[in-house]
Amino acid sequence: MTGFEGAVPNAARTVQGEESITNFCKKIVEAAKKVYLYKSNHEFIISAGGSAYFDIVARELSQFKEPKILLLRSGGYVHTIVNIMKRFILLKIPMIYLSLQLRFGLN
Repeated sequence: MTGFEGAVPNAARTVQGEESITNFCKKIVEAAKKVYLYKSNHEFIISAGGSAYFDIVARELSQFKEPKILLLRSGGYVHTIVNIMKRFILLKIPMIYLSLQLRFGLN
C-alpha cells in the first residue's frame, strides 16, 4: 500500500496543512487494513514519500499494526519524475526538430 503525500492539496507546515497530510496518511492506513486480508505470502509493505513530512508520515503509517515493512521513500518520486521528464524531452526534441524541418525546410 503506497501513497505520495507531496501532492496533497493544502499540504504545508501550517496547522491546516499538517492536518491534510495526517488525514491523507490515515487514509493510507485504512486502505492497508482493507487490502491486508487479501495479501500474498510476501511481506506487506506500507509506504509513503516522507521527504517534507517525515515525522507525520512515520507517525501515522506506524499505526498500521499488522506485520509489515514500513518504507519511507524520501525523495523517491523526485528521481522518478526526473527520469520521466528526460524520456519525454528526448522523445519530443526529435519530433520538434522534424516539425521545424518540414515547416521551414531546415536541413
